[in-house]
Amino acid sequence: MKNIADTTDFNAVIQRINALTSAAPRLWGTMTPAQMLLHCRIQIGFGTGEVKSKKLYPAPIQWLIKQTVGFRIPWSKNLPTAPAMVSTGKDGLDFETEKAALQATIAHFVHLPADATLAGHPIFGAMNKDEWGRIIYKHLDHHLRQFGV
Repeated sequence: MKNIADTTDFNAVIQRINALTSAAPRLWGTMTPAQMLLHCRIQIGFGTGEVKSKKLYPAPIQWLIKQTVGFRIPWSKNLPTAPAMVSTGKDGLDFETEKAALQATIAHFVHLPADATLAGHPIFGAMNKDEWGRIIYKHLDHHLRQFGV
């Protein structure tokens, strides 16, 4: 499984983010490109502890969801999301600002030490850097495909 902390995967994602435009038509969902960029940045913020969220399921359920939905099952369109990640009502976001902020957030995560202490995900629970890197990549890939990049 690809991982945002892998140099090749990181470079490919950054290239895809750079190819995204504010006018990119969404293929599903309701977010604008700027809202999607913020949404993805919030997800990474869970891991770094910059964004706080409540655990949505007990730990054993989170582990099961992480092992199946997180790492093994492809994500379908219009999946439910953690409430803290919903970016609706954020009209007026500046696309270029959100693009730069997401790229900076990704770079910050990638440069964390391999043994960094990371916060848990509201759906997937406790994760180490490798697990976070795989989930971040999968989430970014899912939403970049949402806009055809």
